[in-house]
Amino acid sequence: HIGTLTKVGVPTFPRTLKQVFWFSKPNPDGYLGYDEYLIAVTDTAAVYSIKLDMMLTNDWIYRYPSARGKVGGSSYRYNGKDVFLLASEKDGLMMFDGEEFTLFDQSPKVDTMCVHSERVFITKPDDKFTVWFSDDFDPGNWNVSLNEGGFISLQKNEGEILNMFSFLNQLYVIRESGIY
Repeated sequence: HIGTLTKVGVPTFPRTLKQVFWFSKPNPDGYLGYDEYLIAVTDTAAVYSIKLDMMLTNDWIYRYPSARGKVGGSSYRYNGKDVFLLASEKDGLMMFDGEEFTLFDQSPKVDTMCVHSERVFITKPDDKFTVWFSDDFDPGNWNVSLNEGGFISLQKNEGEILNMFSFLNQLYVIRESGIY
């Protein structure tokens, strides 16, 4: 455990932070409605989490050895539970359930990521012209088939894929020279 509280009750972090994500899920006991967490990736690629509570008495907990390179994340509903997906350019896709991180062994390395219609959509660091998608309801299944995951190859004339996001039941793909 690391960390302290400032005079105003905000948890401090003694390392240099690269990125911080917020994750909330329904409290299993129903008390106060939701459990909320901050997930931090440090400049050394270590992953920490802290559960936020009313008294701000929790410490940062070292959770996972690394999330190297570019990192992204999103909330997801997996097997009936709210989880947080953390994607890394060098380490692939991992899931945080509030207690521990689990690495999806078969997941590809991730450059950009978003969740849309119960699938995870990504681009890979070594191919920024193809959108890959997981099986629906299973972010760990990247098998390419009609019933599971797959990919969409885009023409190179619009440039590399820079980002993706889901909005109003549509998946938007941002490229150097256009939006799909």
